[in-house]
Formats: sequence, C-alpha cells, structure tokens
Amino acid sequence: MRSSIHILCALLLAARLCADVITAVEYSWDVPAPPGTGTPVNIVPGNQINVSRNVSIASLPQGLHRLYLRAHDDSSGWGGAHSLWVYRLPPALHVDSTITAFEFWFDNGPHTAFEVGGGAEVQWIGNVPLNSLPQGFHRLYVRARNAAGMWGAPESEVVFVFAPALVTQHVVTAFEAWVDNGTHFSYDVADASEVQLIRNLPVAELTPGMHKLFVRCLDQGGNWSGAQSQFFMVFPRVDTNPGRIAGAEFWINVDPGQGNGLPLAPTDGGWDEFQEEAFVYVQDIPPGFHRIGVRVRDDVGHWSGVEIDTFTVGPMLVISTSGNDVILHWSELPGITDFEVWRSSQIDGGFNLIGSVSANAYTDPGIIASQPQLYYHVKWVPNARAQSAFRLPDTGPSSH
Repeated sequence: MRSSIHILCALLLAARLCADVITAVEYSWDVPAPPGTGTPVNIVPGNQINVSRNVSIASLPQGLHRLYLRAHDDSSGWGGAHSLWVYRLPPALHVDSTITAFEFWFDNGPHTAFEVGGGAEVQWIGNVPLNSLPQGFHRLYVRARNAAGMWGAPESEVVFVFAPALVTQHVVTAFEAWVDNGTHFSYDVADASEVQLIRNLPVAELTPGMHKLFVRCLDQGGNWSGAQSQFFMVFPRVDTNPGRIAGAEFWINVDPGQGNGLPLAPTDGGWDEFQEEAFVYVQDIPPGFHRIGVRVRDDVGHWSGVEIDTFTVGPMLVISTSGNDVILHWSELPGITDFEVWRSSQIDGGFNLIGSVSANAYTDPGIIASQPQLYYHVKWVPNARAQSAFRLPDTGPSSH
C-alpha cells in the first residue's frame, strides 16, 4: 500500500511540466526507456497536466528501484527522463490498512495534521501555506497514518519560495526583440499591464536553418524582464516563393531576352512590395498591330514568365470639305488595303457603314447640305493581323 501511495504522488508532481502542449507521458522501471518506448499513461493534452495513476509493482523484486517518467510536447518532442526512488517491501511486510490522516511540515518546522475519509488508498489535493517560509529552497515532508495509529515513513519534495514582487503591478512600456546574437530592435507600446505585440522582424539576412528569437519587456521603473525565447526555422528560398517585386520591364513586338527590356516605373516610387502597380509613357509608335510583353523580377534576381497582350495603333484621320462634300484622308498602313468608313450624327453611337475602299481616302458626297454635324471613324482589316515591323527596344534585325 505505501508503495502505491509513493508512486501516485511522484506521478502527480513529475507530470506538472510546462510546455507548449503536453501530448503524452510514459514511464519505465530501473532503466530509462528510449523515448517513445516506455509504458504510456493516459492523459488529457494541455499546457500543464496532473497525472494520477496506479502503477503495478507486482513484478518488481524486493528492494530499491527507480521509476522514470518522460513527457512529450508538440513543440520539441520527448523531454528528458525524470526519476524517483521506490522501495519494494517484502510480501510478508506489505499489509493493507486504512489511511485515516495525513500530516505535512517544511524542513524541521511544526507538523500540520488533518483527518481524511478512511480508505486503503487516499488522494489529497490542497493548498499548502508558504507565507511563513523565507525566500529560498525548502523541503516539504508528507506522511500518512493508518487506523492502528501507525505513521508511515515521510515522503519529501524540494520546493523554492520566490521573493515577493518589488511592485504590486508592472506596467509594460516597451519591448525589445532580437534573433540569436544579432541586433536588438526596440518597440514602444501604449503603457499597460498586459500588452500584445505584433511586429515584422527583419529576417531577410538570416541563413537557412534553425534560429532563436528572444523577446523581453521594460516596465515603468526602467527594469528589463528576463528574455523569453522561441526556436524557429528559416527555409531556403526557392523559385516558387513569392518574393517582393524588385523591378519590371516591357518590350513591344520582339522579346529582347530577360533583363534587356525597357524598365517600368512603380506608381508609388519604389519596388518593395509583393504587389505593385507600374506605368510607362511611350510615344511615336507607328500605326499597325502590335504585341506588348511584360515581366517582373523579385528581390533575389528571379525573372517571371512573360505576360503578353496585343494592341492596335490607328492612322491619323484628317477631315476636310469641298462644297457640300466631306473628304476623309488618313495615313497609309503597311500591309493594309481594306478600309471601312463609318458615319453617325451622334458622337456617342449609332455609326453606320457608308463605304469600303482600298485607298487611304474617301469622299462622302453632298452630305453637308442635309446634315448639320457628322462624326466619322475608319476601320481597317489587317492582312492576317500582320504584326508591325516596329520594335521597342530597337535591338536590330530579328531572328524570330
């Protein structure tokens, strides 16, 4: 019976481990089992757990043994093994009895006793007052008494009493963060006892691999807290990683190759974001059918594929009159011989086809006498949408 109580207390104390989330606990006897191979203990995962478990010692021989406990969390895996001594009494000496009372004391101080409901196995959970203990290490002793009035051997555990806080409430005024042994970055925050900090840290210069982030805070008295740390991984950059846009270029009709196009200007004045808007002013593009290609470069020098669109530049239309006739003239277009002339009495629609010609001129006879105002436009049909020979940038004869 006393061996069972000893093990139950040890499991409860050893399982109070702080981690991100404790997901598993296991134990083994005498030799620490390799991580993941011990006897599992059923738990409810959490940041801090209490484990209460009856562990069978029927197969243990008489004498001194060691119980090893190990916990697993979802951040760093299996932790180190914690152990405690267990003594297996001879069968003849192991007699069940009813526990009727407990008592505890610190160091060599006074004993505090309390009655419990009788039973062969009793669990007690309570608060132990520490107000009278000075700062530092102390040893807590606990022992049980059976119905015959016999006290068992005491079990003990080392505890540490911290010094009282220097102020009743801290007010956080600033944060400081750094990676590994690198530069410290400071952040001012609105003064409060609880503060949430969300910031982007410059990690572009970190090498791929494991690194450690440190964070600490400053209170209203100018005192820095201890640094809290967290491991994180920097992965190598790959081509599929959407890096920041660092440049863009364009070309018209003929692709000169990566890095040889004409630069585009960012609308906000700088290439430094994941999404950018850009513009360019181009003059003196001759009439005809054209292609325009655009590609961008990220901040590690990788070029994207080319996005291509088409556009058409029309000829300059000149309108003159002769008597009641309207005469239309437009500049010649290389490779284009079919033109359509459309007319409307309204500027915003209702155009009708009035003629088709193969020359670059058309006369609308006698129309002025019957119409106070007219609007014209000329359409043309490119020869199989033949692309203009114009190119930008001008890279000389094309091999395409």
